[in-house]
Amino acid sequence: MTPALGYPRAVTPRPLGTSWRAWAGIGASAGLLLLASIHRFAVGTLAGSLMAEFGATAVHLGVLASLYFYLYGAMQVPAGILADTLGPRRTLVASGVCLAVGAAVSASASDLGTAYVGRVLVGLGAAPIFVNSLRLLASWFDPARFATLLGLINGSGSVGNFLAGAPLAAAADSVGWRGAFTGIAALTVVVTAVAWILVRDRPAGDRHATPAESRLTLADVRAIAGNAEIWKALVIKAGLDSGLFLFFAVWAVPYLGHVYGLSRAAASTYVSVSVVGFALGAPLLGLVSDRVFMSRRIPLLLGSLAFALLWIVVLVPPRGSWGPALMGVITFAMGFAASSLLLTLSVARDNARPHTAGIATAFVNAGGFLSAAVFQVVGSAIMDLYWTGEMAAGVRVYPMAAFQAAFAACLVAAAVSVVVSFRLRERHGASAARPAFRGFR
Repeated sequence: MTPALGYPRAVTPRPLGTSWRAWAGIGASAGLLLLASIHRFAVGTLAGSLMAEFGATAVHLGVLASLYFYLYGAMQVPAGILADTLGPRRTLVASGVCLAVGAAVSASASDLGTAYVGRVLVGLGAAPIFVNSLRLLASWFDPARFATLLGLINGSGSVGNFLAGAPLAAAADSVGWRGAFTGIAALTVVVTAVAWILVRDRPAGDRHATPAESRLTLADVRAIAGNAEIWKALVIKAGLDSGLFLFFAVWAVPYLGHVYGLSRAAASTYVSVSVVGFALGAPLLGLVSDRVFMSRRIPLLLGSLAFALLWIVVLVPPRGSWGPALMGVITFAMGFAASSLLLTLSVARDNARPHTAGIATAFVNAGGFLSAAVFQVVGSAIMDLYWTGEMAAGVRVYPMAAFQAAFAACLVAAAVSVVVSFRLRERHGASAARPAFRGFR
């Protein structure tokens, strides 16, 4: 029987969770993903300290944050090639070393240029981790539940994102932002050593997806580049990533401090709340996609629509004593709705040839992160255009109009995701032909 398009060919089924080595390897890679994810939101949480330390403008801050996303996005296709050829173990260890050095350089930065170098190293180290974790999933687990397991492994990244909110703010208040980065560097060294010891590319004796069988041809590249559904997945992810990371990775903490007069620690709690929403939404929407709707399109459409509607509420923030509490609900809902973007990776995998699944998912992932990087700089430039010259403790103070102008662009990006999700065509393996709402199998 010919396997459904998008699912790897295996000689024999691999029962889920029957090997301790499978879970140990995934655990080590998840630890690296957690640490890499802390850096993703760190600039936003530490915005005030970094702007004061380096005399940074909004654009400077936006560039510092975006360097992670530029490198992350640009490295996704190379990361996919490394996953399919060099193998996850060596790639993950190299990533961990680069991530640790980048964190150490960031901790010791005496000027903005050095901080940029540290951020570049962090981005290079973080970029291959997620894709190589997916390759481990494909090699060690039953591929029929890819979306569900994708949501679960993404949970480790969500924990890192959570730690980048209130916990990182508390650590910075206690030992300073430099001390916080030093601690992250030390932890990264430990987890990298564990990854070297525990991770194996595939089960012993299993030649599935060996490097020799995974060589790309020009025809493979053309097939990916010419697939309209893969491009649609990229656009959907780009629209959701752009607003998500401009807000929560750069400007959420300054915005909440401006609107509600919250301290850094209090405002960063909302970032953590959004991460909880994302962490809960990712596995749930993956499960719903796999077993309830048996569809990628429906949960993607609903998630992007909800995300767009929530931006309208952010543009007109709730007032009064109930405002902060309602913003907590809104940020949680934004994280939950935005977690639907992970299904775009499943769309890419569903529409790719089995041996090009790593490249296809990396291609879509790259488009999303590169769009987020551009959005962080453009949105921050919009902020500077609205700056009135007001300063406080050496940090620029931006008026409400500046935030609204930048966030209006996020609403437009989310609306694009809604439109493209509506036009997405299903190809969810063999399950695409099954009726929706059939229930759990």
